[in-house]
Amino acid sequence: MLRGGKVGFRPDGGDMSSFFVKSIEEVPYNISVIQISRILPSDAAAAPTTAPAEMNITRIMSANGCKVFAETLLSNPGASKTYQESVEGGMTVFCPGDDAMKGFLPKYKNLTAPKKEAFLSFLAVPNYYSMAMLRSNNGPMNTLATDGANKFELTVQNDGEKVTLTTRINTVQIVNTLIDEQPLAIYATDKVLLPKELFKALAVEAPAPAPAPEDGDVADSPIPAKGKAKGKKKKAAPSPVDSFGESHSPAEGPDGDADDESADEASAVRIVGGAKAGFVVGLLCMFASSWLI
Repeated sequence: MLRGGKVGFRPDGGDMSSFFVKSIEEVPYNISVIQISRILPSDAAAAPTTAPAEMNITRIMSANGCKVFAETLLSNPGASKTYQESVEGGMTVFCPGDDAMKGFLPKYKNLTAPKKEAFLSFLAVPNYYSMAMLRSNNGPMNTLATDGANKFELTVQNDGEKVTLTTRINTVQIVNTLIDEQPLAIYATDKVLLPKELFKALAVEAPAPAPAPEDGDVADSPIPAKGKAKGKKKKAAPSPVDSFGESHSPAEGPDGDADDESADEASAVRIVGGAKAGFVVGLLCMFASSWLI
């Protein structure tokens, strides 16, 4: 207490540098809040604060059904470092469940080292998203793998309580929350989300059509047997009857060319026979005339 009823404050061993201004809140026998003219200096406040303990991301995954993915992440120093450095600024991870990741490992092992790191980084977003935020944020998101021309985007879609992640290759669903504490959220998915930048060949799920034959390639066709007449026609067999008992095309009639050919042969026989008979009659008439004379 100073002269004139003035109240001052000072730190231990320091000068009187701050004074009472007014009372803001008073709760008898409990707490009082007052305003002072200046901030009191403090050696403890000026000391550097201890950094928060690092979250063990892979341990959280391993303990909650994403052990295979956690081990895969640990085996890749580049991706593992990227994850750990991104936690403080906020990060959301979408780790595939163990069964899904086990089935994907053969494809993962066939990737080159840079592509392995890009794939692992693709499954994390450099921002914290709670489940409530994901349910209200439809649209594309950048990932830790996004770098200039390499977009490596995923799209969040929701339908009520259901949240899915999509790319041009496939769609996965969030099935479990491993941790949701700012600045980190980790969610388990039912399948492995595939980026189109690495798995373009898997974009077509239906079997590819057979390639068209190249020039000069023709389908094998039966070769006609030697010695058979090429121009000879056969009667067409009756068309098959479908399951409803109806024929789709009438049977062909007799071959007109064969009938004409038979008629021509008969006419030729009649002409030859008539010529021979006329010659014989002529000879008999000549002999009869000479005998009478």
